[in-house]
Amino acid sequence: MLVKCLKLKKGFTLVELMGVIVILGVIALIAIPTIDRQLKEGKRDLSQAQLDNIKSAAKLWVADNPNDMPQNGEECYLKYSTLVDSGYAEENLKEISSNTDIVDNKLKIKISKDSTYNKYNYIVEFNNNGYTLSDTDKYCNSYTVTFDANGGNLSTDSKKVFYHSTYGELPTPTRDGYTFLGWNGKNLLNKNESALVGIKIESSLSGWAYVAFENSWVNSILNPSTIYSISYNVECTNVPDYDSKYEHGYGFFRLYDFSSKNGVRLGQSQYLGKGDKIHISESFTAPSNLYDANYKLIIYTNRYLKDNNGVLGSMIFSNIQLEKGSTATEYEPYYITPSTTVVQDHNHTLTAIWQANS
Repeated sequence: MLVKCLKLKKGFTLVELMGVIVILGVIALIAIPTIDRQLKEGKRDLSQAQLDNIKSAAKLWVADNPNDMPQNGEECYLKYSTLVDSGYAEENLKEISSNTDIVDNKLKIKISKDSTYNKYNYIVEFNNNGYTLSDTDKYCNSYTVTFDANGGNLSTDSKKVFYHSTYGELPTPTRDGYTFLGWNGKNLLNKNESALVGIKIESSLSGWAYVAFENSWVNSILNPSTIYSISYNVECTNVPDYDSKYEHGYGFFRLYDFSSKNGVRLGQSQYLGKGDKIHISESFTAPSNLYDANYKLIIYTNRYLKDNNGVLGSMIFSNIQLEKGSTATEYEPYYITPSTTVVQDHNHTLTAIWQANS
C-alpha cells in the first residue's frame, strides 16, 4: 500500500517548470522598471527636499542679514559656504542624487527682490558640472572695508561692499602738506613707479633685460625673509620667424642682486607664438640680506637665439600683482577707484597713498 502511494505522487514536469519561469520573467519585466522608477523618483524627491531645506536656510540667513540684500529689481548670489560658516547649513554635505559634495561652484542660490510685491524670490539649483558666474554677477555677501587714512583725516572710517560688485563712492581724506593719490588694497606693485614706460599695460617691451624697479623701491616695499606672490599675464605681440635653429625666449620677472650677480626668478613662460597669452603666478621668499645688498626687480622679455645672435621679439606684461602670502589671488589694480570690482571675499583695509607737496 505504501509503495502504491509513493508511485502515485508526481513532481513538476519540464513544461510546468518552464511555465513558472516564464511567469516570473513577465512579473520581473513589469516590476523591476516600476521599482527602479520609484527608487529614482524617491531619490529625486529627497534631492528636491534637500534643496528646499537649503532654500529655507537661505531665507533664515536673509532675515538675519537684511543689509546684505539687493534692492528692488536687483539680484545676487549667496554662497553655500556662507550658510555653513554662519551655522545655517551643514558642512561636508553631499547632494543626494549624485552623491557628490555640495560646494559653492556647484550650488546656485540666486536671490532677487520683487519690486511689485516687495519680497525676495529664491532659486536653488545644483549642477554637478558646476556653474560659472560672470564678472557682473553680484554676490549677496557683504564685507566691511576699513579706511586707513595713513596719517590723514577722514570723516568715514568704513563702509560695506559686496563681493564682485564695485566699491562705489569712496571718501577723500585730507592731510596737511600732502596730496592724496588714491586708495590701495592688496597689490603692492604700482606700475607708475617703474622707470620703464614699457611695463605699463598695453605697451610692449622689445629687448632682453630691463630694470623695472630700482633698489630704493624694492627696499621700501619688500621685507626680508617674508613670503610674497607675484602674478601677471604675458602676451607675445611680435616674434621672429621661428625654426629649429632658434632657442625659445622667456618672459618673467627676477629679483636680482647686482652686487653678487645672483637673484630669484619669479616665474617663467614657455615659448609663445605671436598672439599667445598666458598667466603666470609664483611665490617667493624675499632674501634675508635684502637691505644689505643691491636688489632690483628686473623684467626679462622675449629673446630668441640663432647662431648665438639674439633676435628680439616683443611681449606685453599686464595685470601685474605683488601681494603678501604664498598664494596668488584674483587681480586687483594698485589704485582702488569707485568703479573697481571687489575681489577680496573678506573684510579688508584700504590705505591712503600720499605724495608730499614740494
